[in-house]
Amino acid sequence: MALPDPHKSRAVLVGIGDYTNADLTAIPAAATGADHMARLLRDPSIWGLPHKHVTVLGTAATQEQILTTVRDAALATEDTLVVYFAGHGLRDTGERLHLALVDADPDYPQIGTLPYRQLRDLIRQSGHRAKHRVTILDCCYSGIAGGMSHSTAPTRDELATALDERAHTNTAGDDEGQHESDEDGHGDCVLTSAPPQSRSFVRPGAPFPEFTGELIATLEAGITGVGAAISLEHVWLKARNRMRARDSPEPQLFTQNNATRHIHFHNRAPHERQQPGPAAPGPDPGPDGKKKDKPRKKPKKPKPETPPQQATAFTVSWTGNEDPRTFTKNGLMIPGGLLLAVALAFFYSAIEGSAKNNPTIAYITSAVFLVAGILLCDNMIPPNKVKRLMQARTLSVDDTGLTTSDPFGNQHFSRTSIKKLSIHHTSEKINSRAPLALHLQLHRWSQEAHRTSWSPAGWPPEEDPPESFKRLPHTAPDKWVPVCLLGPLTRPDKTDLQNALALYLKKTPEGIW
Repeated sequence: MALPDPHKSRAVLVGIGDYTNADLTAIPAAATGADHMARLLRDPSIWGLPHKHVTVLGTAATQEQILTTVRDAALATEDTLVVYFAGHGLRDTGERLHLALVDADPDYPQIGTLPYRQLRDLIRQSGHRAKHRVTILDCCYSGIAGGMSHSTAPTRDELATALDERAHTNTAGDDEGQHESDEDGHGDCVLTSAPPQSRSFVRPGAPFPEFTGELIATLEAGITGVGAAISLEHVWLKARNRMRARDSPEPQLFTQNNATRHIHFHNRAPHERQQPGPAAPGPDPGPDGKKKDKPRKKPKKPKPETPPQQATAFTVSWTGNEDPRTFTKNGLMIPGGLLLAVALAFFYSAIEGSAKNNPTIAYITSAVFLVAGILLCDNMIPPNKVKRLMQARTLSVDDTGLTTSDPFGNQHFSRTSIKKLSIHHTSEKINSRAPLALHLQLHRWSQEAHRTSWSPAGWPPEEDPPESFKRLPHTAPDKWVPVCLLGPLTRPDKTDLQNALALYLKKTPEGIW
């Protein structure tokens, strides 16, 4: 099977690795994945696109720059056009997909994004001479691009939404008209990393987004037993099966005229090439002149594919010696500041002599307000009580659930026992300070919900904890229960923790995150 002509094909790859909005976590793996995909498309052992025919756009890419680059590449394409995007995906109230760029606002998807429909229309209009047009989306909610629900098979009209193809209505028995367009080898396809309602992930410690990583692994290793070339459909099926085995969001494929079966790449996996040779001699005749039939060999059973290894569990630890001012919330900063301002006013009035009759009262009043303000605005002095009570602790997340440990013991929460999870400040304050904590809602029927004793990791059991730290009775399962006091997190750690909670526990943290 012939490969698409590299000299008549083009590729544009976009990887957005960072964002200015704090609510959109950085995804350095997106930019890394785009760069690596570009190298593979240029590799002669896979496709061999000329270097100038592959364009990579990074985090700083604007909407205008992306559209202009795609337009120019599409106009120059006569065989196959590949457009790839990796980054955050946003959806608006109308369930339309927006590809998030560096200045995207998750609350207003229309700002700082590239609407997928706009990109799709441009690809179709400017790429009218291309034989095949391939769009690969590795982002949350990318399945929206298919205009279909993940629970049902796509209809002709739904595919028309994804491919901007006019739906054809055939009368009963008009099979020739129905299949006529499927034989010309032309067509579009859209590959997405997740269904319409699902997020996409970067597995903890992985260099690429999960879907992109599977595509890269398949292209690099090839597929045994399929010959010298592998189709794009082969690559997608391999990636889908591996992600399905990990219980990850299932990639989606939308294709017109079986386009993914006509697009091929070189297969790097070892394969046997059968060459014609002399005919093998027949069986020796027996004594009676009759030929003896050779005993039939039992066909060899194909070796089962080795299941992919699970990623290492995500683990983060704190020593207990961190400065609580770096990761806790002070709820009394404003009143403390006001008291300090009043103290300064009284002190100034005493100096200026406005209280000539009895300046001592002004000085005393000033001192009282000064002390009260300092006590309330306690991040001016080390919060010794918080620092004394905080203990070393570790939080681990894997496919079995969530585990916490501290000097007083370990606690495990199975994945099935967790109803919801949240990361926010505890409602009760310690010395005017509210620590950041991981909270869980447990199912009423779970074993964990019936524990009689409770102490969140990082808090001494012998200390009298604030009310919000105490174990609530299992008759109130909808109350948030803190299970681990968190410490300072770097931005990569925060991103990895978010991804691990969503990937392994299948839940997205609520609250401040």
